[in-house]
Amino acid sequence: NSQWSSAASAIDFDMSLVNPQNTTNSRISGLVYTAEDRLDINVDLDRFSLKWLQPFLADMLNRVDGSISSHININGSTAKPQADGWLGFNDIYMGVDFTNVTYHIADTINVHPDRVGFSNLVIEDNNRNKAIASADINYEDLTNPKFDLNLDLNNFMVLNTETRTDSLFYGKLFATGNVKIKGDMNDIQAHMN
Repeated sequence: NSQWSSAASAIDFDMSLVNPQNTTNSRISGLVYTAEDRLDINVDLDRFSLKWLQPFLADMLNRVDGSISSHININGSTAKPQADGWLGFNDIYMGVDFTNVTYHIADTINVHPDRVGFSNLVIEDNNRNKAIASADINYEDLTNPKFDLNLDLNNFMVLNTETRTDSLFYGKLFATGNVKIKGDMNDIQAHMN
């Protein structure tokens, strides 16, 4: 539903996202001030299923399951929108086709006007072994975002493939150690132990 609001001199919209059970559990609403090029948008998702992504990601992922929840406010302009809020992963499972490993995430990411980040995000493999990830991605300059990623792995499965005639490699591979990636798009530094 959208309409022109003369009082606000803006496009006023309210969109509900309906799940397969025909219940409304998510909403995107707000105002777009066209004369001022200004945004005031709210994105509220409540257990919004990710299964609809599976056909679009079938070449990369053999499983997409779970849902996301969020409360994000989007302000700023159409040229430089600024988001602030959080995005929650509700029992998300993603199976990576190339490696045949399914990963599970149930955590929250914080979204700020100039960066997105998380601390101690837990990722589990098929055997419930854990990797702990922390990241800070600064996108104040969208043409050259800065990032600082840290990943601690403990007997974490990264490969689980069977022998095939077309495989260059196969088997089970587990990793333990630390991976740090820092920099920007012009200078990426990676350290692995």
